[in-house]
Order: sequence, then C-alpha cells, then structure tokens
Amino acid sequence: MAKRKKRLGLVVERVACDYGCGGLAYYRFANGRVCCGSNIAKCPAKRKLHSDYMDKVNNDPAFKEVKEKRIKGIRKSRTPEFKKKQKEIMVKWNVEHPEAGKEHSEWLIEYCKDSEVIKQMSVVMIKAHQEHPESFKEGQRKNTEKACRPEARKKAREKALQQFTVPGFKEWFCQLMRNLNEEHPEWGQKHTERMLEY
Repeated sequence: MAKRKKRLGLVVERVACDYGCGGLAYYRFANGRVCCGSNIAKCPAKRKLHSDYMDKVNNDPAFKEVKEKRIKGIRKSRTPEFKKKQKEIMVKWNVEHPEAGKEHSEWLIEYCKDSEVIKQMSVVMIKAHQEHPESFKEGQRKNTEKACRPEARKKAREKALQQFTVPGFKEWFCQLMRNLNEEHPEWGQKHTERMLEY
C-alpha cells in the first residue's frame, strides 16, 4: 500500500493550484506540488475528473457484468445455507480459542465504561429511532416475538448468566441502565407494555 503523502506546510505566496482548478494553493505536498486542499481529493478539478471517470466506468458493459457478479455473491452470502456454514465456522473457532472471546468481552467492557462512549451510543440510537421509526417498530416486534419463545428465553438466560461472571460487567450494566432510565424514563414503560402484549 502506498504511503500517504505528507504536506510540508502552508503556502505563503499567492500561486495557483497545480491540479488545474485555477484556485489559490494553500498546501504544499511532499512531492513539491501545491494544492487548494489538504489533499488532492478536495480539489474541484480532481473531483470532477474522478466523477467523469466513474461515470464512464459505470456505463461500461464489462464493469456492469462484474458488478452484477459481485451483487450475486453478496446475495449468496445472505442465504440460510451460507449463514449456517459461517455460524459453524465461528462456533468451531470459539471452541478452539475460548480466550479470544474472553479478551474481546473484557476489552468491550472497559471501552463502554467511558461515559462519553455511552453518551455517543445513546445519541446514535435516538437519531436512528427518529429517522426510521417504522423500521425500528417492525424490528422490535420481530425481536420481541423471537425473544418470548421458551427456547430463546432459556438461551438468553444462560448467556446473560455467563456474561455476569465477567469481572466488571455487572457494575457496567447497572450503570448503563441507570443512565438510560434517568434520560428516558418512558422507554421502560414502553418496553413493559410490549412485553405484556406477547
């Protein structure tokens, strides 16, 4: 992989951008050329050149054929058979490397203890709920139906008990729930009502 060219500094003299946009240059790169942006991707001339190239590529029949093959490959990866195979691979990996899952869980707990991380997670989820309310409502309905099945409840209980054995998880989870209840007390009531429906 080619290393990104570092800029040496700001351009003091009034000179034009070397990449053809006609604007004033403000940055000088390691190769000695000057540019209107901190990297060439911000130059209008370069952006237009790239856009024209991509339009030409997207209209190429050969590229369309390759693109369709890739899309078919992505769709194939979403089939139940493929997902089952991937799950078997992951289960085998977890059995052979139990320490990997434990290390990841401990790292995730430490990462999520940060109050800023918890705040960012809350902001992202709130924004997603506001922008796609119907999608979340349908997803919640399906997840609730699935979670209320006896076998799912048993499996979830076993997984939860296992998580609570990890040092620090109980304290982190309780703090997270307290923060959410303080910021959004209506969420708990809505969750209770949904659970009672099923």
